[in-house]
Amino acid sequence: MGYTHSILFYTLATVALIVMAVGVAARVMIWRQGKAPSWHSALDRGALARAVVSRVLFQSTIRRQSLVRWAMHMAIFWGFVLLFVESLLLMVLDWFVPAGSSVAVFFEGSDGHALLNVWGDVWGLVLLAGIVVALIRRYVVRTAQLETLADDAVALWFLLGVSLTGFAAEGVRLAGGAQPAAEWAFAGAAFTWVADLPGVESPMTLFYVHGLASLAFLAYIPYSKMVHMLTAPIEMSLAAATARERSEAI
Repeated sequence: MGYTHSILFYTLATVALIVMAVGVAARVMIWRQGKAPSWHSALDRGALARAVVSRVLFQSTIRRQSLVRWAMHMAIFWGFVLLFVESLLLMVLDWFVPAGSSVAVFFEGSDGHALLNVWGDVWGLVLLAGIVVALIRRYVVRTAQLETLADDAVALWFLLGVSLTGFAAEGVRLAGGAQPAAEWAFAGAAFTWVADLPGVESPMTLFYVHGLASLAFLAYIPYSKMVHMLTAPIEMSLAAATARERSEAI
């Protein structure tokens, strides 16, 4: 795939995920303590599923308030999530898929590389677009209603750094020589000039900068205002499900 994934990197990734999981668990425990009475009512699982799809995956509550905010949140949420999915796929391919298997052969060939290049560049640009809109709303338009991620300048600049170092790492990788299906890495190709900067001749240099920044951001999420982008829709979904259950019981 152009990068060498070390045991050290995956060890750090495991630590970051543990830190993130502990933070999320702590948030959930605090929320459950504050909402304890509602948990005595059975959840309407159908209503919960519909609410999760509508309020978490498609963030319908924000859409009703502002299309711009909705597009921004969707771009950041889905851009980050689907790039994370690609990273997990690369880890699985690197560590668990047997060499010579049909899956390994596919992703080692041009078709597999083309799919990964397009996937990474498209969702990387989606994420970057959402971040740029959020920064414009915060520093240029100065919108009065700034919530969740847009209210956390640290998270925004953190995400911007993760996004740009990702494209820079891809640009250095492409500048290093022939790559299968390199023509599909249309966004990364715009960053090949980064390879001329001192100290970044190796693609692994920026890979580790980008990778460690991404892991640090994952660990940071539960302890920042960004966690509300995940917990608020879930809380609203649970509230909707329990409210429907109580209304039907009356």
